[in-house]
Amino acid sequence: MNDKLRLRSWVNFKKQILSLTQRIKLAGNHGEPTKTLTPGRTLRWQSLVSFISGLLIVIALGWHNPPASAQRISQAKIVEILGGNQAYIQNKPAQVNAVATLGQTVSTKQARVNLLFNNNAGVRLGQNSALTVGSRCVRLRSGRSVVSGAQGCVGSITAVTRGTVYLMEVDENEQAQVKVLQGEVALSERYNLWNPQPILLRQGQGINISPEGVLGTVIDLSKAEIEKIFTGALFEGFDIEIPGIDKLEEVLNEQFPQIEIPDVLRDNLPSIPNPF
Repeated sequence: MNDKLRLRSWVNFKKQILSLTQRIKLAGNHGEPTKTLTPGRTLRWQSLVSFISGLLIVIALGWHNPPASAQRISQAKIVEILGGNQAYIQNKPAQVNAVATLGQTVSTKQARVNLLFNNNAGVRLGQNSALTVGSRCVRLRSGRSVVSGAQGCVGSITAVTRGTVYLMEVDENEQAQVKVLQGEVALSERYNLWNPQPILLRQGQGINISPEGVLGTVIDLSKAEIEKIFTGALFEGFDIEIPGIDKLEEVLNEQFPQIEIPDVLRDNLPSIPNPF
């Protein structure tokens, strides 16, 4: 599908969403102005409209930005280990080329790990981190990770994404953070059906998530924080790039022109073909 046809289809799709929302409102009002409804009835229909609108936004995000591969994640291969041999799959020592399958957890102590998935997505894990391989999302249990091209989960929050590079962090108090480096991420609560409106994070933005799954206020990442990320443990020292990292230099030039491009983005790190 060429760009003009894709854009036209997207515009038509948004018109259909708006039309459907208006019809729902009219159906709830039986053609009468909203002000004639009782407060309880108005609230019920507003909740229904909010639910359907939020659901359509999530569907539209995935439709408008189709993944490079529709294949679901079923395996994760360790392609690189830094800082020692303290990398594990299901609490058993793991080496480079070891494979974690669906439902298994990859964890680290003093080591850092580079993972590639069977669908060409990738994740890096920092020290003292743990991540479970899931078909619909990769779930960060603890620690820090940078994710490329895969949906992520922290607690009850799901990050709906296509081709995006972003960070997920969970501290010892189960306080979580999501920070987007490239692309967009829509965050939604999996179990809150009556408030499904996702919060959209754009590149250069972050958000805090409470242990109870409450989403905080979207904030702009500072220049100092961006520099700290790219000179930190999730980027420095790795010899194999994660998918999509080549786009980050362009994002930095656009979003933070005052930042000197880190060597880790200037270096032409080798990428490897899909290992599965």
